[in-house]
Amino acid sequence: MIVTLPAEVEKQLIALATQKGLDADSYLLSLVQKELGNSVALDQPNGHGQDDDFDPEAGNRAVRLLTNRTPEQIKAAQERAIREFKPKRELPATVSPLEMLPVIRGNETDEEVLLALRDLS
Repeated sequence: MIVTLPAEVEKQLIALATQKGLDADSYLLSLVQKELGNSVALDQPNGHGQDDDFDPEAGNRAVRLLTNRTPEQIKAAQERAIREFKPKRELPATVSPLEMLPVIRGNETDEEVLLALRDLS
């Protein structure tokens, strides 16, 4: 069945569904089932109900925050990352990072590669 709603009603439905932490389809289904006398939990298929802190827009907001940073914010984030994520071992000034890369012969097993990487860190 396809239900066509006037644009204003659809906007109101989406707003109400968002307040309850549901998508519009699930919310509309719950309203119809409620009217028909069927009790249905207001849960989305992914398990988020109206009482938890699920925020369907959280990911979109995070992406907007990351993509709309100023050059100063980006520089500050880079400096903070450099301070917080220092390597476990410092390279001597005479050693190039390229010298530390393993030579790949092509016949190592996965276990040998993982062991070599573990030794480097």
